[in-house]
Parts: sequence; structure tokens; C-alpha cells
Amino acid sequence: MWPSSPLLSVALVLGIPTLLSVISLTLLALGHRERGQHMLAAGALSALGACCALALGMERLALALWLGADTLLLIGGRHYLGQAPRYLTTLPWPTLAFAIFLYSDAAPGSALHILALALAILPLAPMHVGSLIPNVVEERWAAPRQLFAVAHILHAAYWLAVALAWLTGAPGAWARLPVAYLPLGLMVLIAGLAWPQLVGQRLRSRISRLARFDALTGALNRRGVEEIALRELHRVRRHQGQLGLVLVDLDRFRTLNARYGHGAGDVALRTCADAIREQMGRGEYFGRVGGEEFCILAPGLAGEALEQLLAKVRQAVRELEVEHEELLIRFSASASMAGYGVDGSDFDTLYRVAMKRISQEKKGPIAFADTAPQAAAA
Repeated sequence: MWPSSPLLSVALVLGIPTLLSVISLTLLALGHRERGQHMLAAGALSALGACCALALGMERLALALWLGADTLLLIGGRHYLGQAPRYLTTLPWPTLAFAIFLYSDAAPGSALHILALALAILPLAPMHVGSLIPNVVEERWAAPRQLFAVAHILHAAYWLAVALAWLTGAPGAWARLPVAYLPLGLMVLIAGLAWPQLVGQRLRSRISRLARFDALTGALNRRGVEEIALRELHRVRRHQGQLGLVLVDLDRFRTLNARYGHGAGDVALRTCADAIREQMGRGEYFGRVGGEEFCILAPGLAGEALEQLLAKVRQAVRELEVEHEELLIRFSASASMAGYGVDGSDFDTLYRVAMKRISQEKKGPIAFADTAPQAAAA
């Protein structure tokens, strides 16, 4: 049995920062109540239990709780970031490591115990790093994610060095238990510090997206379009480039809303937005700048290229249709364009010119019609 003093010393060193991590992640879970955060708090609590077991000399329980803490932090982080937990690739490693630890007849602190820890931590550390990589538009590879990922890489490097030291028969004190528990506790402390930062960054990204994107269609809203137009116009002026604007306006949209209800109007807006997106090229920006008005900002397009884009958009929105309450509603939209330099040098001027051309284009009192889907198919 190990001497109680080294275990107790390590447990005390780890206990205070681990307790702080428990408090931090628990408050985070209680304050936000999003999926996965309760598992993060449970992971920190498991690490605190490992410190208590270590202080009492219960090495098997301590190792099980440390492995459980790392696993819970990984699964909880995946849940919060909207990723699959991947139990089949996550749980076998700590389970196998604990089985080796539990059924080994070697003395405590031997190579099998250390290698059991390394067997669990080395596969889990890359999974931690992979879970931190942003996989949606609103996420950013910002400093908190980068630092947290680097910490996991260094953690994996430490345990790789520990495993190699034992395999070569030259382990130092840094590669022996209970000192080897210190990096585990350090990672729990880093998790307690990093996750509130990651949550704050994610909330700021969500707020930024809500401020710049239209919730119904997923397109940029008026503010988002104006910000991008300001940036692109500055670039055009500096490099003497080109910029085109295509404006699309649903015909008689208020009448469509009044006749079929706002539900049909919302579906019509989404259908029109999808039709326009299919005609866009890379590097072009799409936004909803009014109730039924959509806009494409096309850097580098002018003249014939811009006219080709306008022709494709016109064709796409000429005969749109949606199903609503057993009716197949056909509706249409009008499109026009304006070019930087020819029609104006700022967004407001380009928008007004394109809007005036749309007003001149609209004609005819009927912009939509409805039939039963069966009759339309026939």
C-alpha cells in the first residue's frame, strides 16, 4: 500500500482547484440549463470524488472516478456543442483501462497501472480536440477554443511520454503514481476555467448571428447586408473593382398574405429564398432587405456577367409554387439590378435604383393563382 502522506498531499493539492472547477461548472449549468452542461458539472464532481478517494488511499476508486471525469467532460462537451456523443468510440477506452487496473496483480504504482491510465487518456485527448473544432457558421476558432485544444494536446503528449518511459524501463518520479494524477487534476481545473469562456463566446456568436441574419430564411438581414456592402464597397474603391446588386421583390405579397394567411406567406418567402440561392455563385452574399425583398451582392460582377446573373434569377423566380392547405399556390417575383459606378457608388443609391427598376417592371393585376395539387399534377 502506498504511504498515506504522498496520497494525502496530492489529494490536497488537487482538491482545492477541483472544488473551484465544480463550483464554476455547476453555476454554469444552473445559469444556462443547456444540454450537456449538467454532464460537465458531473465530470468535475467526479474529479472531486477522485480527490477524496485518493486522500483515503482508495486507488481503484480514485482511478475509476478520474476516468469517469474525463469521459463525462468529453461527452458533456460534445452534447453542448451539438455533436454526437459517440458512446461506442468513447466508453470502451476508460472501461478497458479500469479493467486492466482492477484485475492486475501487480503492486500499486506499477507499469500496468500507469499504462492503464495512458490507454484511456491517449485516445480521449484527440476526441477532446476534435470536439472543439467549429463545425457551424456561427462558431469561431477563437482563443478559448485554441488554448483549450492546446491543453489537451499537451496532456496527451505528457501521457505518451509517461507510457514510453515505462516501456523503456526508465520512469522518473514524474511518471509514477500518485504524481501522475496531477495532470488529470490540472485538466479539470482548465476545463472549469475554459468552459465558461467557450459558453460566453458561443452566446456572443449567437447574438451576432441574430443581429445580422433573418430567422425565417437564414439570409442576411438589412443590417447584415449593409455591413457587408460597406466593406465590399470600400474594397472596390481601393482596388478599382466591380460590384453588382440584384434585387428581387415578391409580387403582390400582401395580397397573398391576406388571401392565404401568414403561414403561406412564410413558406413563399422561404421558397423564393431557396430558388435565389441556387443561382448564386461563390463569393456572393444573399440577404433579405425588406418584408418581401431579397438582395444579392455580387463582388466582381458588372455588365454582361451581372445581366446573366439577373437572367438566371428572373427565370428561377418566374413561376414559383408552394403547397398550403391542400392548395398549390403559384406566385411570382420581379428582379432588377444596379451596378457600382454606373448606377451609384453607395448601397442606398444602388438599392433605390434597383427598386425603381422593379417598380417599372411590375405589370398585370394577377401575380399568383391556386389549384388543387391533384389537378395541377394531372
